[in-house]
Amino acid sequence: MGERLARGRVHRGLEGVEGLDRLDKFLAEEGRDRSDIQVSICPYFHGLTPDDVKRYEDLGVDRVIALLISMTADDLPQALDALQPAVDAAAG
Repeated sequence: MGERLARGRVHRGLEGVEGLDRLDKFLAEEGRDRSDIQVSICPYFHGLTPDDVKRYEDLGVDRVIALLISMTADDLPQALDALQPAVDAAAG
């Protein structure tokens, strides 16, 4: 499992950030650290706030992947608008 994690990315939400310590351990077993990889986290259905974005940054996450769901094309602008504060936080 360490070899697989040492080559890839982690896609988890805030509830899974404790796994970053585990990731660090697996990377160390491979003679690597997080500077050798990019860590991506997706909160899936838990939403994404500007505070979440800041916490991910503080944890050393390189990329946050937002899940955007729109039931119809007409709903898409509203869904994008709701995500905008988190996008602005990420742009810093």
